[in-house]
Amino acid sequence: MDKKSSKKKRMGKKKIDEILQKLFIENKTKNFEAKEIFSIIGAKTHPMKMSCIDVLRDFILDDFVSKDNKGFYKYSVKTQVIEGTFMRKRNGHNIVIPDDGGQPILVFERNAGQALNGDHVSVTLLARRKEHAREAEVAKILKRAHDTFVGTLQVSKNYAFLITDKRIMANDIFIPTKWLKFFHTYGILWQYILLTIILTNLFIVPMR
Repeated sequence: MDKKSSKKKRMGKKKIDEILQKLFIENKTKNFEAKEIFSIIGAKTHPMKMSCIDVLRDFILDDFVSKDNKGFYKYSVKTQVIEGTFMRKRNGHNIVIPDDGGQPILVFERNAGQALNGDHVSVTLLARRKEHAREAEVAKILKRAHDTFVGTLQVSKNYAFLITDKRIMANDIFIPTKWLKFFHTYGILWQYILLTIILTNLFIVPMR
């Protein structure tokens, strides 16, 4: 008995991690209180209970388990695709705010596609890297927040760009020459109509 008790006292976080992973995976629909978890793994000493709590906190950060407002722990059912509002950041560390009110999800510029600030989007959750924030990739733009934009039109011989506020777009809007011909022919009204058509389809390319 003494030897068994000694082994339980010496159980490290790695072993606790393995036991608790198996526990939650095998009981995906069950809620566990902390004291129940302590009993299952035989955590009777304060240091061992604290190690258990540390593992549970790591599980929550990794979205492996969730904790409700009553203190119950439960296996976190993962939804790979969620919907939310895309918010652009100047540093390229954009976020999506889930419709269900969950924590913001990081969307790096390389994974933002053609999403613009305020757009309602569908995103795919990416595999989480250890000790990194949850990331997602824009899969589909469900609804544009804006269909008209203000910017400076820079015209070259064969094309033009609409230079916009970088908080809204990371890239500028490419406008083919054929559209510019209408601007000279039909004036301001056509400029507005045609730019609206172009922006609705969003032919966006990065400036080099």
